Amino acid sequence: MEFQHRKNEPQSYAKFPAKLCKVSKYIFAELCGLLCETLRLKKIRIQLRNSYLFYIQKFMIKVKL
Repeated sequence: MEFQHRKNEPQSYAKFPAKLCKVSKYIFAELCGLLCETLRLKKIRIQLRNSYLFYIQKFMIKVKL
């Protein structure tokens, strides 16, 4: 993304400062890490729920017999 620059300024002034780029890369990396952790926890929760339901159904079948 580039900003509008004045006629007398070189185009390099129109770009983001290096410090801002580093900060935005860091924030993006942190957000990606949080998203991955959230998806991992959700997957584990689903697996636990499915195994829990499986054992409950198995137990219910044994009780009915």
